[in-house]
Amino acid sequence: QQSIRDIKRIEIEQLKNSRSVRTYQNSQLADFDFTISATKDDNKGNYSTYSKSSEVEYEAKIEFSYPLTGNVSNDVYLRKYRLKGRQLELKYKDKFDAILSDAQKLTTELKQGLKQLALYKQQIDENRAGKTETEFDAFLAGNSNIRFVIIENDDNQSLLLDQVEASINYHKNRIKYDSLMDRLLLNAE
Repeated sequence: QQSIRDIKRIEIEQLKNSRSVRTYQNSQLADFDFTISATKDDNKGNYSTYSKSSEVEYEAKIEFSYPLTGNVSNDVYLRKYRLKGRQLELKYKDKFDAILSDAQKLTTELKQGLKQLALYKQQIDENRAGKTETEFDAFLAGNSNIRFVIIENDDNQSLLLDQVEASINYHKNRIKYDSLMDRLLLNAE
């Protein structure tokens, strides 16, 4: 899962979109230009010193323009990018809520998995400690039937298999949770 990276990608799209909105908003503002220039012209004339002239020109220019009617295409693009911004906000919220929901679900499953593993361990320990005389010992002494020995072994193995299955499920959920939180290493060595 790339959940956290998806959130980052949406945030980058939102930044890009907000820049576009600001660009179109700025194009609706008035333009103000101020220029100063100076030119010096040294004209040496045509082979005569009488036509020689030297001129210096100074120029200062202020230009102000404001769109009176507005630019229709600019307004369309501005509305388009504002709408896209709202869509990105909703997309971000939906993705974030989905991640939060998945994280809460996995947290609950992890807690239940730990409790389940503790119960299996307790049952296995009780089975080992509580049986001073097993069915097998009773069978060897001639006090039991082989069927009871097989049933007891089957119960013990079934309990061990259930513990292994619960452990596998716990670790799968742990990996899903770490993946959801973007904690997995890409190149684990």
